Amino acid sequence: MNTCFVLIAVSATKWLCRSTNKSIGKREVCDTDTNDCKVMNPKVIHDQSDEDPDMCRNWTCPAGTWACADGLQCLHEGYVCDGSYEHYNCQDGSDEIDCHNYNCSQGYWKCDDHFCVKQGRVCDGRQDCRDRSDETNCENYQCREADWKCANSLCILDIWVCDGEPDCIDASDEVNCDNHTCPEDNWKCEGSCMPALHLCDGVQHCIDIDDESCEICLELGRLRVGHERWACGNGKCIPVVQVCDGQRNCRDNSDEQN
Repeated sequence: MNTCFVLIAVSATKWLCRSTNKSIGKREVCDTDTNDCKVMNPKVIHDQSDEDPDMCRNWTCPAGTWACADGLQCLHEGYVCDGSYEHYNCQDGSDEIDCHNYNCSQGYWKCDDHFCVKQGRVCDGRQDCRDRSDETNCENYQCREADWKCANSLCILDIWVCDGEPDCIDASDEVNCDNHTCPEDNWKCEGSCMPALHLCDGVQHCIDIDDESCEICLELGRLRVGHERWACGNGKCIPVVQVCDGQRNCRDNSDEQN
């Protein structure tokens, strides 16, 4: 007896579970995860309709996924030829076959042994390829657009450069910071960069205390004149309630004088 399955598409990217009526992403259908349709209600029967074998045989894997050879499972492209035979892989092992002819998906890099690793893990100082090919010949490797190349040829995120903490093994990311242009959405301290969202938040992030300067906070519109903040002798702002409270809140102790 043939069983009919009604496949209900909520949208171009959504799918409706049969019993719970829960909407899940189409990439979650036929991915062997039996908890996608589950709802937090003990009275509702565990719905595994998104993993029904009869339905999955006729299921077309959506863009960004890879169809296993048995036709029962869709795999995220990032898990194909990743050298793993454990979680998030085809049950029939087809995702790890013929990898020397497989082109790694976008954002991934092919090791010399034909397995794929994330692009951001190439030349980062840590071995990810089994043959260590991701950490060899780094002097000729071009870091990603969002990365910065250390003096020893390793790559780090551009936002980590001149942030006051060495991220390159050779600490070259914290050298010559006076001439460094901070990335977008960052603010330049004297010799370092910090996220702009930390400006005028009441906590000192820059060594030179510029990020809490009353003059800067007023200019940025993050400080109302008069009532809420008080200017220390060194230019830092503190809440006015901290003035003459018996505790030193300004480095120069000006809040406890006079």
